[in-house]
Amino acid sequence: MNILKKGIILSSLAFTLNSCYFGRMVVYNVADVNDYKKFPQLLIHTKDPQPLKTNYISPSDNWFSPDFILKKNKNKFKNTHTFIDMLQVSKTNAFLILKHDTIIYEYYAPGYDASSIHTSFSANKSVIALLLGIAIDEGYINSVDDPITKYISDFEDTNMSKVTLRHLLDMRSGLKFDENYYNPFAEIGKYYYGKNLKKKIRKLKLIKEPGGEYNYQSVNTLLLGLAIENATGTPLYQYYENKLWQPLHMEYDATLNVDDTNNLTAKAFCGLNARARDYAKIGLVCLNKGNYMGNQVIPEKWINEIINVEQPTDGEISYHHHWRVDADGNLMAVGLLGQYIFISYKNDLVIVRLGAKEGDINWKGYMRYLSNII
Repeated sequence: MNILKKGIILSSLAFTLNSCYFGRMVVYNVADVNDYKKFPQLLIHTKDPQPLKTNYISPSDNWFSPDFILKKNKNKFKNTHTFIDMLQVSKTNAFLILKHDTIIYEYYAPGYDASSIHTSFSANKSVIALLLGIAIDEGYINSVDDPITKYISDFEDTNMSKVTLRHLLDMRSGLKFDENYYNPFAEIGKYYYGKNLKKKIRKLKLIKEPGGEYNYQSVNTLLLGLAIENATGTPLYQYYENKLWQPLHMEYDATLNVDDTNNLTAKAFCGLNARARDYAKIGLVCLNKGNYMGNQVIPEKWINEIINVEQPTDGEISYHHHWRVDADGNLMAVGLLGQYIFISYKNDLVIVRLGAKEGDINWKGYMRYLSNII
């Protein structure tokens, strides 16, 4: 009888995982750095890999500053006195610094190295923005002011024609979509763990006038990914390969998570899985206004459009075209659990931080500080 009960339980669990987003959410629980293994993946190939140059330096004492430890958790850092201590206590898995075009510092936590895979979470949203700029430059997409219905036509709500690519890029679409990660019934859980994403987007509804208030919603990036795919006639993972991974001669192949093996819809809002050095190359090509080794990979005018935003007051962060910008004009791609690509034009520097947790550090402020003292 015990064997029979176990068989029934295991069969029920397998069915739940296969058919129900809620079941997968319950079993997988909260997101973690191994999430990329939980979903189907499509391979993004590199070509003629080229390693970044290195010229390592040792951390200075002033690389560690307690000013960026969140006050409510300062006790956790009471024995933290060095930069390395800070990385370890904050659950940082990889930390790279590029000055000019050269890696000057490279850290990996125990069990990690340069070949370790790190999932991007929402830092991938910023990469999608780069691909959109390329698609516009190639003439597949006319303008960021095109309505999304020009590229996705099967929405049930006819008001979706009011939503432009610009509204989606700047998270001002006015869509009904709950991004609450702690509510099991919110839309983000259904999209993150669910299957057949194209079926879900058909039912999207407009509840506010587009172009109004900022409201961070992952579905906006999903729509942009599908727009790129439909406009170019190229599966999104192949567009990554053709327009970024191979022109940048990434050191490693990458993968892109999809919703399921039947529909193969890219989870554009989170699903890029790559190595730390290749995330650093994404930062480097943005630092160089889209140019890599003399090849204009991303249109310079698109990078300029991304950074052409009224800079916020000190301590504030603006969100523009799927990137974050601070008061110094530093550009940031940011993902859940503390995934960062930080680009300082003023200091000609890129920082990549990848972690198992945010780690109770104000990374946006800390990386701004670090970029100014190196």
